[in-house]
Amino acid sequence: MPTFDEIKNSLIEEEFPDPRDLDELPEQITFEATQPGTFTFTLPPQMNWATVDTANGQRVRLDLKKDFRLSYKVAGKDRKLSVGLSNIPIGRMGAKLEYLLQALGYDRPLKSNKDFLVAFENFGGAQFRADVVLTASNKNTGDRYSTRPYLNKKTGQQVRPIPRGPDGKYESSFVDEHGESLQIWPDLENFRPAIG
Repeated sequence: MPTFDEIKNSLIEEEFPDPRDLDELPEQITFEATQPGTFTFTLPPQMNWATVDTANGQRVRLDLKKDFRLSYKVAGKDRKLSVGLSNIPIGRMGAKLEYLLQALGYDRPLKSNKDFLVAFENFGGAQFRADVVLTASNKNTGDRYSTRPYLNKKTGQQVRPIPRGPDGKYESSFVDEHGESLQIWPDLENFRPAIG
């Protein structure tokens, strides 16, 4: 393995075509994991849709990611949240998109995928409140984790608590008892109308 001096001496003397002034570089952005809690979210002006194939036919998903993220405030600072919400029912419960539409004040029947897209046409920029819940899973063991741990009475599976970091906050990932690094993902629950 070459030493530092050997690498330095072997470099070709050349200038970068577009040198940067360090004073002009943008501020560094440090990743701050989303913390659980209740927030008022604002939908983007335009929304991004995708289709999902299920055993019960095709469904639609509202991809609130990248340029279409949800915006909200924490301690007066603007934040963005990436989530995906679909019209796939959650067991015996309704779909996330149905609960979101209800929180936005939409109360007409939804009989097709197209109904969901049409329903959201006039809700660009609309606000709603919801709870952020963090989740993680180990694909190899099937273990699941949440900031709202519970026992699934139907399957008997225990959804375990996500550990906190040294500062008491949730981080973007953690190492489980099997030694695997698991990514933490935000999810939304308990949709309701925006207050004020």
